[in-house]
Amino acid sequence: MSIEFDLEYEEAVSGAEQNFKNISSQEINKFLLALLAVRRVANKLVDSFNLKLHFEAAKRSGKFSESSFIELVHHQEKFVSPPEGDAKNIVRRLRDVGGSAVKTGHYRRLTISHIQELIQASRAHTFLVLLLESGERTYKFKHKEIELTDAQRLRMFELSGLVNGGVYLIGGNKYNHKYYEGLLKEWSPAFYLGNESWSERQKIEGRRRACRSKSTFVELGCYTSSISTTRMENMILI
Repeated sequence: MSIEFDLEYEEAVSGAEQNFKNISSQEINKFLLALLAVRRVANKLVDSFNLKLHFEAAKRSGKFSESSFIELVHHQEKFVSPPEGDAKNIVRRLRDVGGSAVKTGHYRRLTISHIQELIQASRAHTFLVLLLESGERTYKFKHKEIELTDAQRLRMFELSGLVNGGVYLIGGNKYNHKYYEGLLKEWSPAFYLGNESWSERQKIEGRRRACRSKSTFVELGCYTSSISTTRMENMILI
């Protein structure tokens, strides 16, 4: 390799290392597993060079165990989302003790920023569920084409290890406050999670939805290398 390429490679690895600063070894494994899941389901969305960069950065962090990661990969390959009714029962049962988390979103593709966001959300206690907007809904209401089929996206999240409670598809032709209030009441999480990047109007609407559903509205902050390790229980993001 040329000196120029070596320098560019080292700079890229240093950049990737920032993703692993101040996060645990388990979260590093989750990050890598999610990248690998995208590569396995739709390799056009994560190139092998990017994957190699992050594995090298993980090794340099001093917190990465290859044997533990391989064990996690084999374990996650067997994961299948439980029946939706069972997942709802667990979320409701864990509500009072702060043990469950629920999120929802379009996720046309799983990007690094999405992985970081879900790692932050998974700092809830034990049970994270993702309610995934269907490609049909994304196209109809967001006017954006999905890059993967619904089946591919569902399997990608199952393989990623980011949602240990399961991933479930949201369908239907309604895209209004009542629809999402209904989802909140149906799953009954303790916290309704928005995002700090929302507009002030969206945050006001989020608080109103949460109030009507007897949930607490919480803003999910942007992921940074110095992210707080504070746990957020029973979270839902739309």
